[in-house]
Amino acid sequence: MDNKALNELYRFVIRHKLHAQSPVRMAALARMLVAYNNLVCMTAENDYDERDRIIRKIDALFDAVDCRDTGGLLLRYRLTKDVMLAVYGDRDVECGDAYRDIVGRFVTSVDRVGMTLDELDTMKCVVYELGNIFGDNTQFDYYPWFRERCEEWICGIGENGSWQSVDLAVAARRLGLLEDNRCVFNDCSFDDWMLSAYGYYKAEFERVFPSLNTHGDIGMLGAWADLLRMPGFLPCDTDLYDRVIGRMETIAGTVQPRSDIWYTAMSYVVEHRCLSIVGKAQEEMLRDIA
Repeated sequence: MDNKALNELYRFVIRHKLHAQSPVRMAALARMLVAYNNLVCMTAENDYDERDRIIRKIDALFDAVDCRDTGGLLLRYRLTKDVMLAVYGDRDVECGDAYRDIVGRFVTSVDRVGMTLDELDTMKCVVYELGNIFGDNTQFDYYPWFRERCEEWICGIGENGSWQSVDLAVAARRLGLLEDNRCVFNDCSFDDWMLSAYGYYKAEFERVFPSLNTHGDIGMLGAWADLLRMPGFLPCDTDLYDRVIGRMETIAGTVQPRSDIWYTAMSYVVEHRCLSIVGKAQEEMLRDIA
């Protein structure tokens, strides 16, 4: 994606209607709006009027999200916590109130069989809610449950670093949450096992990557893009991240424009392009300082 295409898609997103949209499209719009906002904040293109326009669109999207389940709550957290240079006191309160209700019900549920994705979303909500608490953030409600889940995953890792009957998309999300446990909650006790699992699944993902060419592969590609895109405890692989985004852009060109698959794929492409522009701007700033 070049800058012209990035700007054209921005004009499409900023005018996009928000009501009566599928959850997939809402999530894609959120990813794109957060990326555009952070681009404006981090580059010399900082345009306060345009940023105000983006923030108002983010506010409207927040209000349009159906927050009766974990997926809706997670999307609202992203529209609150991931928006650079934004102060959302009221939004934080709304998320916190929903957190105590939705996460509380899920954690105390006696039957969570077959709810793998809901569980992963719920755990990410715990990260968002407790992650910005100053000091020891492991003493609050639902972190003990979060860590129990992490410990259960660690105990289930085989000698070769794999989990039994876990696909690559779920493995990537588990690894991301284990990394959150390490970086957000300062728990280093699983480091060796995490690296073992990461090494196994990254190799498996690279092995199958050449065959990931259809719209049915978008979920797996997106999960790995999320894991690979930001440096953390796990080794960053920008080359593989770039290739994943390139594949998603290729798939977007083969599906019906404005379909749910197109929205999802293009949201990752926009995020990648915005991050690339910010990275280059930061490099130039460091060269100027030196």
